This record gives sequence, C-alpha cells and structure tokens, in this order.
Amino acid sequence: MTLGFLHRFRSLAHSAFAPDGSDTLDRAAFLMLLAFIIAEPFLYGTILPALLNAGAPAPLGSPLLNVFAFLTAAAALLSRSALPQARPLRLPLGAVGGLTLLGVVQLLPLPEGVMQQIASVNLQIYHETAQILRLFPSSRAPSPKISIAPWETASALLGLLACVALFLAAASLMRSRARRRVFGWTVLVSAGLQLSRLAAFRSGLDGLTAPIGIEAAAATCLGIALFVVFGMIWAAVLTNQERGIDSPDAAERFERRFAPVAGRVILWLALAVGLAWIHESSAIVSALVATLVLLGLAFARRRQDVSRRLAGSTAALLIIGVLLAGRAGASASDSATDISTRGLIWKTSIAAWRQFPVFGSGLGTFREAFRRVQPRDLQGLVDQAPSGPLELLVTGGLIGLALGATVAISLLVLFLRAWRSQKHREESAMTLAAFGALLFWTLASLMDDGATALIVSALLAPVLGAGWAASQARGGRIL
Repeated sequence: MTLGFLHRFRSLAHSAFAPDGSDTLDRAAFLMLLAFIIAEPFLYGTILPALLNAGAPAPLGSPLLNVFAFLTAAAALLSRSALPQARPLRLPLGAVGGLTLLGVVQLLPLPEGVMQQIASVNLQIYHETAQILRLFPSSRAPSPKISIAPWETASALLGLLACVALFLAAASLMRSRARRRVFGWTVLVSAGLQLSRLAAFRSGLDGLTAPIGIEAAAATCLGIALFVVFGMIWAAVLTNQERGIDSPDAAERFERRFAPVAGRVILWLALAVGLAWIHESSAIVSALVATLVLLGLAFARRRQDVSRRLAGSTAALLIIGVLLAGRAGASASDSATDISTRGLIWKTSIAAWRQFPVFGSGLGTFREAFRRVQPRDLQGLVDQAPSGPLELLVTGGLIGLALGATVAISLLVLFLRAWRSQKHREESAMTLAAFGALLFWTLASLMDDGATALIVSALLAPVLGAGWAASQARGGRIL
C-alpha cells in the first residue's frame, strides 16, 4: 500500500509540475505560487528591524507579498499557460479597475477649487497640515489630495493589484486536474502552518509579541482552507462509484471507495476544530452558514451516480462538525463590554464616513480618518473598522463601496452559474468550493475586521483563480 501511495504521489507530482505544453516559465510560476501559499502564514506581522537607528521597525510582510504576487503573475502570463475565458469576468474586473482608478484619483494633486467641490474636508486637512509645516522653514507644504495619508493609499492600491495578479496567475496555471489537486493540498499544508504559528504565539515560543489581528486573519484563512477541503470531499463523493469497479471483491471495493472520503472528512473536521480553537465567532458563524448553503446546493444537484448513503453520511459528519465548532465558538462570544465598544466603533466609523461621503478619505486610511472623530471615552488606536464594507465606505466613500459590492456580488453569481454549467464532476466540486470560499469570506467580512486583511485576500485570490480555471475546464482542456 505504501509503495502504491508513493507511486501515485510521484505520478501526480510529475503531471502537476511538467504537464503537456508547459515551458520553463510556466513551471517556475507554478512553483512560485506554491511557495507563496506555504510562506504566506509567516508574512503576517513580519517586520524589518530599523537599521542604524534610522527609525521604527517597518512592516515587511506586505512588500514581500506584493513582490511574490507580481513576479508570479509575470512568469505565468509570459509563459505558454493559456488564461481561461475572461469575457464573463468583465464586470468584476471592471469594478476592480474602477477601484484602482479611484485610488489613483485619490493620490493625484487636484486644484483647490475641485477639492472644495468634491472633498472639502480633505482640503481642510491639507490646509491644517500646511499651517503646521510653516513653522519649519525647511519643510514643504504638500499638494492637496483626496487621500489624507497618500503612502497608506499607495500601499493599499499595490495590495489590490497584487491580489488581481494572484487571481490571474492561478487561473492561468491551474489548467489541469493534477495541478489543482497539488494546489489544494498545498492550501491545506498552509492552514496547518497557520495554526502552528498561532499556537507558537499563544504559548510564547515564537519570541515575539503576536501581531494585532493575527487571530482574526488566521481564522479567516483557515475558513478558506476549510472550503478547499470541502471541494476535495465532494469531488471524492462524486467520483466514488468509479473506484474499485474492476475489483470482484466487495471488501476491496468498499475500502477503495470509503478511504478517500473518510480521510478528507477527517482533515475537514480537524480544520473545523482548529477554527473553534481560535475562538473567532464571526468566522465560525460564517463557516457554518456557508457550509450549509453548499450542502444544500450540492444535494439539490446530486448526480445519479452518487451513492446516497455515502453522500448522506458525509453531509451528516460535516453538519455535526460545524455545529460543534459553532457551540465551541459560542463559549467565546463577546462580553457586554466588548459589544458596547464594538457598537461605539461602528457609530464613530459612520461619523468618519460623513466627513468623506463620496470619494472617501483614501484607500487604506481608516486609522487616520477614524482618529479625527474618535471620542475620548474610546481608548486606544483603532486600525480597522469592525466590518469590511464599513471600512471601504470610510476610505472609498459611496463610490468605493458600490465598486466593492459589485466585485463580490458579481463573482458570487459568476461562480454559481459556472458551477451549474460544469458537467465534469471533479471540476464541478472545485468550482463549488471556490463559491463557498468566496461566500464565507463575504459573510466574515461583514462581521469582522480581520477578514479584509491583505494576507487573507492574497490567499482567497489564488483559490478563486483555481476555481475559475476548474469552472472553465472542458475535459482535458480549458476554454
């Protein structure tokens, strides 16, 4: 059995790393993408120490992530890899382009007359800054811009483009089943490393203080991995009747059919237990709702060759797993003080948005916008809003929120349609998994600030790219 497993693993690795029609750039891009998924848990909170007393430590995770993303996308798009049909993606890609254009406009110096008409508070902030800088003769007053913290806006803009690059790279590279399988197992390994790093922080073995928000980000990354494994489970269920069909022994047929599904279910339950251990109730609730939605969709479109008994048993185990995770998360629900503080942050965030209603304060500038209206009884530094859409409303205004909602909703509709039209069982399961990961992330971002962290979006983007490649696969090729 061990030799058989090693043979299958070697065959899978060869098919994934050297598929037909691949070239050096294609193989390099695939390896870079896998390396990025493995290294991603260690990028969150990574800092570059100040050299020669030049200043405070600077974040290193975001620049590394951007470099990884752009190099991987460049290698993939310059290789022989064929990008799957992109015409259906016109609406979400157009909305992302709109967000990018909004960020660029926020960074451009604008005439004061225009600023007075479209962003009067932003102009006032620049006037206040200029008055302070006049006290220092060597300082130069900045030109008026919509963004009240241009460096933060530029960083957020680069992060957005990096996620788009990762999506396109994954959609281009994941053109075969072997590659999508290796990618899925790599995401699972990354989730294990995420849990290990968080456990090291909690036990004090890491030697550093845990970065702020790492638990919320880790929980969301774990939830995304949860739905990747869901796709692996459902693919095993859909193709189960084909296993052992050439064997006359009933016991051998049962072993071949039961073991792959059971092993994946155990891995899924392990991730669910890990999610409960992190105690992020918003991620747990989002995972519960999204899992139930996926089970409902999967059974509504159950194929004739699926064993009803096996499919029913698998669904029951998954439902029990999410219910246990939900019960465990309920014990970690917020106290009355936390709920009161969260409500105050919501109220203050709305007050911040009212100062920048249409064009926002600048992508990535929530901290600076919130600080202007932060009440005295709310202590501490608030870096992120308690909700992703609320943060986008403050930093991008009504325009940014409308564009962000267009991206999320249009992608959900596209993945649902692609799943319904996909006739191949394994590709159908992976498309459904991508839809579930996106649905989970959308629900989590409504209730949690950590769901919109760059490290989370950078994991979601290649997962969606692989799902889109699966949705466009027709037999052995991609349209």
